[in-house]
Amino acid sequence: MVYFMHAEGTPFVKIGRSIGVETSLSDFQVGCPYELKLILEIESDESASDLELEKETHRIFKDYRHRGEWFYFSKYMRNWINAYLFVDGHYRKEVLWG
Repeated sequence: MVYFMHAEGTPFVKIGRSIGVETSLSDFQVGCPYELKLILEIESDESASDLELEKETHRIFKDYRHRGEWFYFSKYMRNWINAYLFVDGHYRKEVLWG
């Protein structure tokens, strides 16, 4: 699974991969001075492994990379996440930012 975690109060989102995203969230939270909020999880399927999916999302947002797996939470990223979540006229889940 690939996850997007927003460091609230900052313009940064971490895009990474994990088998247990809740464990990853609590592990990262220990070393982060900002509250981390999980904003998106994308399950891989037979056509792509978690690693391939992570590399593809990093490629999509390469122009917004800050450092490592941290990216600027740009309008482009927000629109991309909204488009991913919006299916058949409905959101798959609640949009987690204002």
